[in-house]
Amino acid sequence: TVTPSTAGLRQWAPRRSDVADAFDRLAAIAAAEKERRAREGAKNDLEAAIYRVRNALDDRAKEIEPVSTKKQREEIASTSRELEDWLYEADAEPAATFNDKRTAFEALWTAVVGRAEELAARPKAIEKFRKALALAKKNATEVWPDERPWLEQEDLDALVKKADDAGAWLDDQEKAQKKLKNHEEPAFRVAELNAKLKPTVVLAARLNAKKKPVVVEDVNATNATDVNATDGNATDANATEVEESEEDAKVTEEMKDEL
Repeated sequence: TVTPSTAGLRQWAPRRSDVADAFDRLAAIAAAEKERRAREGAKNDLEAAIYRVRNALDDRAKEIEPVSTKKQREEIASTSRELEDWLYEADAEPAATFNDKRTAFEALWTAVVGRAEELAARPKAIEKFRKALALAKKNATEVWPDERPWLEQEDLDALVKKADDAGAWLDDQEKAQKKLKNHEEPAFRVAELNAKLKPTVVLAARLNAKKKPVVVEDVNATNATDVNATDGNATDANATEVEESEEDAKVTEEMKDEL
């Protein structure tokens, strides 16, 4: 039987320090590769943003001209050219630099597009806002006092006040907006209208959902004749409840339409 010799194996066994160094080198290689991919991705994103915005300047010219000055449009165009030239010399830049430049560049374009979208959406949004307020006030002052007499006058007054407050806020915003040029940042955003309308809508929905209180009668005081009459009244009451439910649904849908 031949026994293998183990002489010299200890000499060639890797030392712990060598293993640690190897792991460190592998980790460094992996980190460098990760950084390279992040840099290339950020660089590509910036380049794509440059061409996307540059094309949009031409494709959406009619849309953005009313809400921007020639100087503002030229700033976007010149910035795109400067960034394109910079890309050829920026291979060693970290990903964060590319991302920061892209964010700043896109902000120039987003501001212009945002003003264009606000200008287009504002008239219809204001119309719907005022219609919703008018409906809430009409329900509180004309419709519900007769059709839903169980509602507290205090609650109806509160609904009117909320609608009036929202209307006064919009009046102030429209006055401020008239003082601004279309190329300036708007006095208010369309999205703010929903937030300002919400307190009125929430209270109106709560009042609309409030049912007529149930009246409990003294059963000991009823005779057979009263029982028969009660049965007839119950039928009428059921029919009334159905009518009220249908009316509630109608009012709720009207509020939704206005919103």
